[in-house]
Amino acid sequence: MSKQQRYISGCGIVLKRTKLKETDMIITILCEDGSLISMVAKGARKPQSVFAHAIELYATIRYSARATSQLAQLTEALPVNFKETNRNDYTKLLTSSIVGDLAQHLAQEDLAFEKFYALTHAALHAIVHTSSQQSWWIAAAYVLKAYSMAGFRPCLTHCCICGSPLQLTRNYQRFSCNEGGCLCSACQSCSYEHTLSYAFLNCYWTLETSTFAQLSDAVLELSLLKKVFEFESTWLSFHLSITLKSLRLASHDITALARGRCS
Repeated sequence: MSKQQRYISGCGIVLKRTKLKETDMIITILCEDGSLISMVAKGARKPQSVFAHAIELYATIRYSARATSQLAQLTEALPVNFKETNRNDYTKLLTSSIVGDLAQHLAQEDLAFEKFYALTHAALHAIVHTSSQQSWWIAAAYVLKAYSMAGFRPCLTHCCICGSPLQLTRNYQRFSCNEGGCLCSACQSCSYEHTLSYAFLNCYWTLETSTFAQLSDAVLELSLLKKVFEFESTWLSFHLSITLKSLRLASHDITALARGRCS
């Protein structure tokens, strides 16, 4: 007697697509509960496939899949919103990939984290509906909000060693990635790698405390954006052993963009 087949269904964001054999594909989805799930989409690489347009990268879909002893097999995928796509905008594709790449690293299978899904969905939605230039700031804000939500928020208002409040009126603060944040004058002898300007800290706090909708209309200095991306890249590498190629590419593109404005 054959066993009854079990199906799973839900809503999620397509974070990754991996080629499998000649016509199949493995897709990785961030589910509504914040967990990750991977499933096989049979024939998804065929032009006439019913999945061809539904499982675009960073699209939100409603899915149904048949559970198997290995990877689940996708049986149905319906896009939640056909209009939410960045396929023709390089900058938005890059900023969306920053969001998607980091989400893959921070989310885990069978580990629910609903707030993380809400944050990721809100960031991708905001990128679609803002300008290409403003999407840089949304991506930067997402990164620092995401690693803070995961428990790796740097200490920037108090000394990370003794806990004393910092003098925020100073032009700069001494910062140690190894210690986990800024240092007061009494603890600075312990070790610090570099200093953070007040302009940088003010920009960081703006990104941290603003909603994505507010950042869509914000006017911030482009020169600070590269420093934010570099800070985030270093922080992710040191504390979470995460290296995002998309984040490094964004930093390079911002440098080129800034030079173009100056010329």
